Amino acid sequence: MATWSPDPERIPWLEVVANATFTAAHIVAVDEEGMPARHYDFEIVGPRPKIIGLQVSQDEAGLVIAVPQVITGLYPPEEIEYQTPLADGGRQTGFCWDFPEIPAEADEIICFTPRKEPSLDWTFRVTAYFAQGSDSAEFILRVRADWTPGRDALKEAVDARRHKVRQ
Repeated sequence: MATWSPDPERIPWLEVVANATFTAAHIVAVDEEGMPARHYDFEIVGPRPKIIGLQVSQDEAGLVIAVPQVITGLYPPEEIEYQTPLADGGRQTGFCWDFPEIPAEADEIICFTPRKEPSLDWTFRVTAYFAQGSDSAEFILRVRADWTPGRDALKEAVDARRHKVRQ
């Protein structure tokens, strides 16, 4: 059984705002003799939106988890409804879960449903490998909502389509 730092029982292990950058303190495991892990494996547990820009690295001090660039993918919308014109003059309604997924031919944003939860949790499983075996622990990253990126992306998507229609 390893001793972990920080303590994985602390929930959340790290709390960030949805559109922030972060570099977490090293995650370190030592065995019963106080020897640090030789290597770490990392995985995201359970169904969660992908964390775009997530970087995981390790050095002699331990495992580092970071998102070094501001991104909007940590707190994606629930759903976006859009319409595209059809050749016969009709309209087709489509759905997606983030603004980059809206097709270029879509000319109307019909509905934008932001996530309403005040925060989302991601569980990271870290496995530490020692000379005499391995041990795993789960760490929880809590992402607090910031609806500003969704609001701004919605405004940009609507404005782009208004501009396209007027041309």
